[in-house]
Amino acid sequence: MLLSHMDLAENNHQPMEALWFTVVVCMVDIIMLLSGQLYLSSELCSETIKLGFLKMSASRR
Repeated sequence: MLLSHMDLAENNHQPMEALWFTVVVCMVDIIMLLSGQLYLSSELCSETIKLGFLKMSASRR
């Protein structure tokens, strides 16, 4: 246990790099998740617009 603390004290820039790496990975994950949700919602919107258009054209007949 003490040895690992000494290692951290000697290489105290590595935990910071690991932290930044974790933060970046989390950010990318969140962005991908959000863009995926945006993609899904835009798909839903286009489907809804298609259905609405079909209903309108059907009611015109």
